[in-house]
Amino acid sequence: MSIQKEQPTNPVPDTYKPSAAREYTVSENDSWATLALGLHMEPWDLIDFNFPGMKPLVRINAQRACRQVNWYLFEYIGCEKSTDKYNYAFSSGITRGSGVHKGGKIFLPLVDAARDYKTIDIPSDIGSPGLTATLSEVRARLPTTARELQPVELAFAKLWYSNSLVYEDIYVSDAEGVGGRPFTIALPLKKRWIVVLNLGPKGFNDPVAINKATLIRELAHAWQSQHHPDPWQFMVNSILCRRAAALETLSIATLWRDYRDAGATKLDQKEFIKRGLASANAWYPGRRFGQYGGEQIAQQVQDFFFPPVGHYVHPPTHGEIWQHMRKAPPGKPDPDNVRSLKTISFGLYGDTSIVWHSP
Repeated sequence: MSIQKEQPTNPVPDTYKPSAAREYTVSENDSWATLALGLHMEPWDLIDFNFPGMKPLVRINAQRACRQVNWYLFEYIGCEKSTDKYNYAFSSGITRGSGVHKGGKIFLPLVDAARDYKTIDIPSDIGSPGLTATLSEVRARLPTTARELQPVELAFAKLWYSNSLVYEDIYVSDAEGVGGRPFTIALPLKKRWIVVLNLGPKGFNDPVAINKATLIRELAHAWQSQHHPDPWQFMVNSILCRRAAALETLSIATLWRDYRDAGATKLDQKEFIKRGLASANAWYPGRRFGQYGGEQIAQQVQDFFFPPVGHYVHPPTHGEIWQHMRKAPPGKPDPDNVRSLKTISFGLYGDTSIVWHSP
């Protein structure tokens, strides 16, 4: 057997228990993939739930991540068998191991039925230019009801954002933007600020089946709200960046008129305009936090864990933006976030250095 294992530089303590979790003893019919499937998770999400740090590592060095998972499987969980001669596998009757994992134990996120959630009512008289503009921009209504985050959502959120968020001030509603697109807003409610992730009826009613990439992205906006002196500023910045991108796209399309008498074909026109498309979601790798607009920050966090496919895809970064966010003290203004939400930024489709995302 040629199983390779590598001890992490700073291994998770063998006493570590994830919050909002239940203990589970593995059997020979289990695998990370089958258990994750039953929870509507990705296998690496479940691995990272038990051993934080594995999901970021697999994005950077998949082989090293597999070696370190093998180390945890052997040293902590007590696995000794393999089904492919390269990786340890779960089996029944494990007796060895270390700490809370000894005897083949792992942890699964708690899942509450949707009917168990606590809801709050949202007053209809809340208003501000930023909120009104946001609702108009996404062509959505102000939600009337929102629910607290459920344990399975909290488990995912804490994997990415650690303790940098005030989770009890984050809620989910069934509202959605045009075309079913999610959006996030901040609201003053009874002398405190809350953030509402508007994830549509499915996200509201089924926390287990919620799109994890969407959840991580919208929580980035919650982070922006909670780490700025003005909890509404992330909405203002989003609108300004999107409108600037739209104006840039329009200007490129208009500029075509100066070229159409130069003998260009219709195909040339299409390519010319296409390369002038601008998007507030597209971002340039390697910039500092404060040089990105709010949507670029949220998109970059999502891309780190859920790599994009398609036009101008670049190798993943080492997660500098995400690392900065998760280390921020909860509820306190972050200077880099303040600078970011003053920045009006977008990317052009025709720039080959961009990580492209449609508007």
